[in-house]
Amino acid sequence: MPGITVLCIDDEKYVVDSIRDYISDDYRCLAYDDPMVALEYLRSHRVEILIVDYRMPGLTGLDLLKEARKFEAYHTGLLLTAYADKDLLKDVLNNGLVDKALDKPLDLPRLKIELDYLAQRINRRREAEDKLKDIYRLLSAGGNDDFTFIGRDGDLSELWRQVEQVAPTEENVLITGETGTGKDVLARQIHALSSRADKPFIKINCGAIPATLIESELFGHEKGAFSGADRRKFGKIELAHRGTLFLDEIGELPLELQSRLLHVVEDKALERVGGTEKLPVDFRLISATNKPLEKLSKDEFRRDLFYRLSTVHLALPDLKQRRKDLPAHIRILTEKNCRLFGKSLMDICPRALDMLTGYSWPGNIRELDNVLKRVILMKADGQGTLLPEDFRRCLLEEKGSSPEAVDLAARQILSGQLSLQDLELALLTRLVDLCDGKIMEASRKTGIPKDRFYRLQDRNTP
Repeated sequence: MPGITVLCIDDEKYVVDSIRDYISDDYRCLAYDDPMVALEYLRSHRVEILIVDYRMPGLTGLDLLKEARKFEAYHTGLLLTAYADKDLLKDVLNNGLVDKALDKPLDLPRLKIELDYLAQRINRRREAEDKLKDIYRLLSAGGNDDFTFIGRDGDLSELWRQVEQVAPTEENVLITGETGTGKDVLARQIHALSSRADKPFIKINCGAIPATLIESELFGHEKGAFSGADRRKFGKIELAHRGTLFLDEIGELPLELQSRLLHVVEDKALERVGGTEKLPVDFRLISATNKPLEKLSKDEFRRDLFYRLSTVHLALPDLKQRRKDLPAHIRILTEKNCRLFGKSLMDICPRALDMLTGYSWPGNIRELDNVLKRVILMKADGQGTLLPEDFRRCLLEEKGSSPEAVDLAARQILSGQLSLQDLELALLTRLVDLCDGKIMEASRKTGIPKDRFYRLQDRNTP
């Protein structure tokens, strides 16, 4: 297939010659009968598929695969063996060194079928990566210095449809979602798609400013309005004139200020603190919260203000519900953080990508961004590929910072509600479910031997 290079290694020259002759019409095929020469080639070249014989003088196929994997010299592979060595196959397959083992003497038509399957899988991945690059090019023009909101063709396609409908209007928008899901970024995208795109986008985090200061921050104040007010201050609402005002964490706004905000939204006019003059203001209002405002009592959040804010309600799902978009987020954030730290652009190997996409990311985009920052910062410049071992410690630390699930399980075990065996069964069963029922994939991603999955599966079978 176009663009797919297959490298064959077998100390019996007639074997590699026959493979090359059989597949050369469809693949670019390199053939080596000396494993040391092949390994030297792989130190400076990358191929898509390796076909390796296990028993070779000087260097076994297993050792060659381990060495080549260290520097990510190949995508996937096939192992040829005339020996029914179960321990060998377990080691090779569990470590993800090859996709499958084939018996010798070699069945060339069967080999071709396996190659075609692997090549199709590689090409699908390439197409997905190309699509992600196109998405990045389209969205990077948004000018957001943090990270780019994506999902036009993935898990957020319906949300994007709603955004494209509402953005050109003047309607108020309420964005809801967990902390770290990208509400700020979505608000900026709505602004960028509106008729106010060339006007100010003014943000205020209602939960990050002390209650004693937030009134002045929002509405501004006149000189002498209170002790320390030695000059006039323009508030965020006034600065957003003709642009967009983004009120982040609106659920944290003190109740006494909610009434003032409601009047400004309704009248499109404000008075600075300590002032008497009504100042006209024209702004598009976008608000965001991780709280269910509609369920809060009237002593926590005014219902009339809620209805004013939520003319359009956009619900942003958390990252674990956006699996299709995760690879794009990872690549975009990797590029952003490489620029941030002045480092050469780093690639991310397929196994590391699988590890990151398999993690639950309870902290959403913010957690993902922080993990990538730490890994890229500590990675020596010039080491161009991010590997699984670069992330393992970070992810363990992230998991360790949220002990609620572990604490609950420990309490249930102590109280006799749950056994350790039941917990293990539930965990491994869930891992297989998340891998679409594929035990081999669950084993490869977690490093847990597949035999443990099979034993627990047998134990749970009536």
